[in-house]
Amino acid sequence: MQSLSRTRCSVVLCTASLLFAGCGWSQAGGTVSQAIAPALPAARSGSWMLPEAKSSDLLYVGSSATNHVYVYTYPGGTLVGTLMGLDDPLGLCSDANGNVWITNADNSHGNAYIVGYAHGGTSPIATLADSGFTPQACSVDSTTGNLAIANQTDDVAVYRNAQGQRRLYLTSCCVYGPETITYDGSGDAIFADWRTLSGWLPKGHSKVEKFVLQPPLSKHGPFQWDGQNLGVLTFSKARHEEEVIRYKVSGGVAHQAGTVSLNGVNVSGQFWIQGSGIALTAPAAGNVYFFDYPKGGNPTTTISGLKDPYGVTVSVAPSMPPNR
Repeated sequence: MQSLSRTRCSVVLCTASLLFAGCGWSQAGGTVSQAIAPALPAARSGSWMLPEAKSSDLLYVGSSATNHVYVYTYPGGTLVGTLMGLDDPLGLCSDANGNVWITNADNSHGNAYIVGYAHGGTSPIATLADSGFTPQACSVDSTTGNLAIANQTDDVAVYRNAQGQRRLYLTSCCVYGPETITYDGSGDAIFADWRTLSGWLPKGHSKVEKFVLQPPLSKHGPFQWDGQNLGVLTFSKARHEEEVIRYKVSGGVAHQAGTVSLNGVNVSGQFWIQGSGIALTAPAAGNVYFFDYPKGGNPTTTISGLKDPYGVTVSVAPSMPPNR
């Protein structure tokens, strides 16, 4: 399933000497990085957002071809804003407060970072360093607020409460070059390459372990937690099309629990499950598709005309306090 492969790394895969340079051991496991985050202006030049965007659920779509993230109403699909001036935005994720996190691989300079925006905002609320690595995807733990990054340079970086220094966990025991990551509902981080290897970092553990899909897939793509099950994008040889397989997770093993058909639509980027809907990107076609979830079938909405759309997330509008 070559279409699901996404090689963005322009940095040599890290060696042990690079990984531990400038790092110190922590009793909680992993290594703590001393990297300094790049300074960002209060608002990136040219970024805009319609005022009414803050009261709507929003779909964020990243394009490393334009270095922009486009913002649409969800599930309406109306463009309401654009975040500009980013550096190879690849992975997108959001948290329970509607904050959106964007991984910037910065392949031109090797100074990778993660930037956060409040729901519907155009000014960064946080910038986290990931220099020397190649961040591909992110996920926020609903139980702790920790932000996890899948680095293609053989590690998972975790930022406690989505701030401060990164804690690095080597993945070479199980996965070489993680490209997708998601937290389950218990605070376990599950990650994989886009081939056959997967691993997980159980909550509170200091080392990653092997994660097994049963039955195994010949190749798989992105992972995404749907609230109860793990969704995995893969290619069905029987139907000659991509589909999302749902897995029931128990510890480090996941068993198939159902399949979401995409009716022949060719998708090969990241996807995001939000309640009864799922949004998937099709970089080659320049489209983003919405489907009912887990029903599947035909797309309910299609956003077209984008250039290499890849990362995607849905930010839920924060609840507004009642008027006094």
